[in-house]
Amino acid sequence: MLAIENSAIVLLRGTDDSEDWGQNASFLSLKTPDGAIHSGFHNAYQPLHIQIEKLLHRFNPKRVWITGHSLGGALAIVASYRLTSGDNPPIAGVMTFGQPMVVGSGLKDFMKSKLDGKYVLPEVDEIIRRFKECGKFAKKHRLRTCFHPDQFVVLNSPRLDVVEKSVQELEYQAEVAEWIGADVINIHGGGAYGDKPKALADFARNLDRLSARGRSDG
Repeated sequence: MLAIENSAIVLLRGTDDSEDWGQNASFLSLKTPDGAIHSGFHNAYQPLHIQIEKLLHRFNPKRVWITGHSLGGALAIVASYRLTSGDNPPIAGVMTFGQPMVVGSGLKDFMKSKLDGKYVLPEVDEIIRRFKECGKFAKKHRLRTCFHPDQFVVLNSPRLDVVEKSVQELEYQAEVAEWIGADVINIHGGGAYGDKPKALADFARNLDRLSARGRSDG
């Protein structure tokens, strides 16, 4: 947590170890008085809640911002729900990145009533502008930027749906790479799947499906 003047910023980290992946994979819903919530994310947040409340009461901010990425984004949603009750400072905004689904439709409607206008996500043009500003900053300070998609991007997967999603993800990352001036997208090679020559051929074939931008041919 960061305390800055009259504001507190609660930052929740993303997936880091095998236990975190276990929380991500726990899909059983938990019933609350206001609707269903992802039990794995709720249970992962539970040990943090008392600590966060203690810090909020210690710093006594006038407003609270909550943010997180991936698992941290999911925990940020749980935190925003839990902190709307009790004697806590008002939530000024919630911003998440790569956040999986956390709540059911009933709780979603409840959260919307509580956080109306406070779930922060810039418009598309503003997001692109900010990426390009990052690129200008990197160029000015002679910083090299690159991308490394996660392990779920596998061009030679035997599952066609994984290949399709991998191509889509790489095209998206190639577009963002252009915005910030990144010159490399470093990807996982995939597995041999019991037939290494075929796996290599599949990788080469699916690599050719990418645009010139995605293959760095442009």
